[in-house]
Amino acid sequence: MSKPVNWIVTELINPYGTNKINDVIATAGYGNTTLTIPNNIVLNGRWKIVAEAPNYVDEAKIFNEGDPVWQENNVFQLPEKIKINASIDTANNPNIGTTNAFLFIYYPNGTLWYQEIASVDGSGNVQFSELILGETNTSRGKYSAQIIWNDHDLNMSQVGFSQFNFVVWHQTSLSAIESNFEKIAGEPFVIRINFTDEDLDTFIGFATVFYNTSYGEHGVAVYSGSGIYIIDVDTSFLSVGDYFFSFNTSNSFYENLSISNLIQLTIRKDFIDLEVPRDVLMVEANTYAIFQFNISGEEFGAPISTDNISTDWHLDYEINEHNNGNYTLNVSTFEVTSGSVPETFYINIYANKTFHGSTSDFVVLTVYPIEAVVNINTTFVQVPLNRNFSVKVNYTVEATGDIISGANCSAIWDSSYNIINIGDEFIIKFNASGLTSDSYIVFVILEHKGYETIYKSINVIVLPQSSELLILNEPLDFINGDMVNITCRFHSDGKNIENANLTFIGDLSADLSWNGSVYYYTLNTTEFDFKSYFIQVYAKATNYQSQLKETLFSVTPLVVEIQTISTLVNYIPGEDKNITVSIDDQSHGGIITSLNVSYELGAKSDFLLLLPDGSFALNLSDLNLSPATQTTYQLKITVINPYGDNDEKFITIVVSGSQSGVVPSDDDDDDSKTTTEVDYSLVVIAVIITGLVIAGGFASLTAYKKVIKNRELKKQRLHNKFLDAFNLNNVIVINKKSGLNVYEQFFAGKKLDATLISGFLDAIRAFGIELTSAYEQSQSISLEYKDSKILMSEFKDFRMIFILKDRPSEEFLKSVTALSYDIDREYGELLQKFAGNLTPFAGIKGLIEHHLNTSFISPLKIIDIEKIELSPAERSLVQKAKSIMKQNKLDYFFTTFLMPEQAYDPKRTQLIFQLIEKKVFQPTDISF
Repeated sequence: MSKPVNWIVTELINPYGTNKINDVIATAGYGNTTLTIPNNIVLNGRWKIVAEAPNYVDEAKIFNEGDPVWQENNVFQLPEKIKINASIDTANNPNIGTTNAFLFIYYPNGTLWYQEIASVDGSGNVQFSELILGETNTSRGKYSAQIIWNDHDLNMSQVGFSQFNFVVWHQTSLSAIESNFEKIAGEPFVIRINFTDEDLDTFIGFATVFYNTSYGEHGVAVYSGSGIYIIDVDTSFLSVGDYFFSFNTSNSFYENLSISNLIQLTIRKDFIDLEVPRDVLMVEANTYAIFQFNISGEEFGAPISTDNISTDWHLDYEINEHNNGNYTLNVSTFEVTSGSVPETFYINIYANKTFHGSTSDFVVLTVYPIEAVVNINTTFVQVPLNRNFSVKVNYTVEATGDIISGANCSAIWDSSYNIINIGDEFIIKFNASGLTSDSYIVFVILEHKGYETIYKSINVIVLPQSSELLILNEPLDFINGDMVNITCRFHSDGKNIENANLTFIGDLSADLSWNGSVYYYTLNTTEFDFKSYFIQVYAKATNYQSQLKETLFSVTPLVVEIQTISTLVNYIPGEDKNITVSIDDQSHGGIITSLNVSYELGAKSDFLLLLPDGSFALNLSDLNLSPATQTTYQLKITVINPYGDNDEKFITIVVSGSQSGVVPSDDDDDDSKTTTEVDYSLVVIAVIITGLVIAGGFASLTAYKKVIKNRELKKQRLHNKFLDAFNLNNVIVINKKSGLNVYEQFFAGKKLDATLISGFLDAIRAFGIELTSAYEQSQSISLEYKDSKILMSEFKDFRMIFILKDRPSEEFLKSVTALSYDIDREYGELLQKFAGNLTPFAGIKGLIEHHLNTSFISPLKIIDIEKIELSPAERSLVQKAKSIMKQNKLDYFFTTFLMPEQAYDPKRTQLIFQLIEKKVFQPTDISF
């Protein structure tokens, strides 16, 4: 039988149980690879062979991490880091470095806790990984570690095994549920102890907890569950004094504890019972509060005189003992309060006596501050910006009027101030610099402990600095065609006010600009008609008084006149002769060269040439006048004046045949062959005829200008009509007597509260703006409110309010007047008897549509036009409106849909108004 060379057979048991080792001893030992069994001892049956092999695991050790080196140990606690090492015998194993060792660690209950395979180095050493005994994976108890090694031979010829144990224990703590007891002898009580696993933060049950006392008793605490151990203590035999309980614990794999004097027991003769009043005691500051209380034995009720009694009151106090356990506590309330409201205090009383223990309780004290008054010389001040004002203040007791000495004075003010003490009174100097013109409130604060803190208010109006507005270049008389400046100076105390806003109000709406020295507005006079204009210059700047200055400016036409040496010129063809004129500027003085001067002679016309000396010249040779003898021509000279009326001058040109009056050529007609003197009577007749022609021309020119002016006026009125319609946001009709709205219609913009507007107007009337004469005629006033313009018109028993985006035109104001008369005619009687019923006033809508053209901004519908006579342009516009409604799937449209790019177009606007007047386009109601 083959065997490993290092195995030693120690037993050879035959089927009958007889050991035959001596029969094979020669081949059973070390060094033999074959065990020889003689045939003569062989029997049929089961044989048992026992052999021994050497253990190749020489040594196994376990360590815990130390400081600074690892230390060999076999008892550990949480959390610790451990490490296991082993060595393998290298004899007869030249390939030891190719083998592995196995580590198995088992919980105390036998289940596997950890396993690892580690390689063996050439020297036979094995180092397994470092392990951490954690709180969550390591229970207390005895762990078993096994190291197994073999040489990888199938016959397991070389093997090693080592097993050792190590212990893991947990740290513990023992604490008293209550550590101090005060009892009277004979009073039973129970001690409770908590035993805890500190590593796992769990309770420890069924441990052995020993106790012993300073008075000789000892025993074992009884486990009651959840880590709690109890001791039932008998005090009937104990005398007055202090006693202590000490403890020892014992439990497998837990830290054993020994704690001395963990619990103290004090046996008293009796306990102190402190009886205090429960009612709140209320007193005034700067007085004394007295509390009565009793001290007696809690168990037996006998009065007790204490060893010590005290309180935590922070001011002066006094405690007096009277007979039979009666006491009084007297506390000072001097300067105890620090405000205007009562303050409540909780006062603790402490008492103790030997062998009776200690106790405490509290009483409640409410202290009222003494009522005080602040006297101030004024509560309303008006002060210019950047100036100072002062007030005088004192602080007195309300009941007696006595001055409160030592008070503290302060103020709440948006700028700086200074407080000066004069005895027990105060002078406060306030500075109004760094503020803006506005209303402010100053709070003067007087306070003293024990007295009411008083806040006294002063209303302060910070006035803007004075200012002056000057229009520098009055009178404002301007000539058309000039670019002129209206200049203003806005100053305060001789210094210019920069960064101000200067605005024109009235017939001119514009803002003025600042050029570093004055405010100016450049006026283009060509944009104005020839008349006078009323304007107001409104100047405002932060912290300065606003100013409003009224003035007039006028625009007059530029007046020019043609000046010539003579209106009769003799001219001989071929002669180098000029007609020279100058243009006299009668508006400015001097001559003017910036205008064009033209001439007309029959069908021929052109411009005169401007000469360096400022005159205008026409060379007569340029006219190609006929050389016929004694021919007279009328030359019309015109100065073209776009800024006023043109001026014209007629010059008579008498053309002679030659310089001597005779035509020398023989080839001319008979009429030209004779020499004839000029007949000046013919010249006079020609001049008279020319004068008549000129007069007729002037009449025609005047009529033409009138036509042009009327045409422009109509265009402007149409544009105003268009703008006024879109300018309107709200219309409100108010019954003056009741102040209630009888009709209101909203068109655009932000819808305003009609009640708010009515109240606003009532406030305006409170300032003296009352239209007292409005019963006989319609009168209006314009106001501005936020981003809206408000037009208020009053007539007899009603008031109309118009909320507008911008200022209306003169035509709109005239329409408002006409609307007032129509409303009075239709609804005047109903307005006089108005009692709250709004239904009769619904028809005002139609009057508003008629006078204010609101149909133009309303949603419109189209009625049948078959029986209405329309122009081709009107029919085209109707078709366009229908197309837009169809395209947008609407049964209405707005006039803006018909405008090119929704802009103003005069022709289209006129057509729309015509179709509204013909009732082809009619307002309709829509809902969303």
